[in-house]
Amino acid sequence: MKYNLTYYQHFSDSHNEPQFKLLRAKYGWAGEGKYWALINIIASSDNCLLNISNPLNLGMYAVDLDQSYDEFILFLDFLCSKDCGLLIRVDNYVTTENLQDTFDSVMKHRRVSREGRIKSLLKQTNGTYKLFEMKRK
Repeated sequence: MKYNLTYYQHFSDSHNEPQFKLLRAKYGWAGEGKYWALINIIASSDNCLLNISNPLNLGMYAVDLDQSYDEFILFLDFLCSKDCGLLIRVDNYVTTENLQDTFDSVMKHRRVSREGRIKSLLKQTNGTYKLFEMKRK
């Protein structure tokens, strides 16, 4: 079973949020692009948690974002800061609340699929819905 995301949603007007305006004030539009590239890296990581405890990992992420090691550390600190708050730092990992919510939802669906049960809503003729569950063969 996969333990990451290949797809996630974000709001089309996220660029109007105060955190993104602060990000652009400090790093410009390139900073917002680097943020979304970092989010893609986090989504691809196990459990949507990016391990930042290993300097080798940090160096790889810095290169991926076209930053020096020191620039990446400052960028990460800014994203995790109380002022910006676009990332959440938990122990030696970073993530976002949105990625974790999406990951939890996807993992529930994957577990159900793996267990071989199919659940769906079935619209009845009277306009109400019924939960339909069947075992896969």
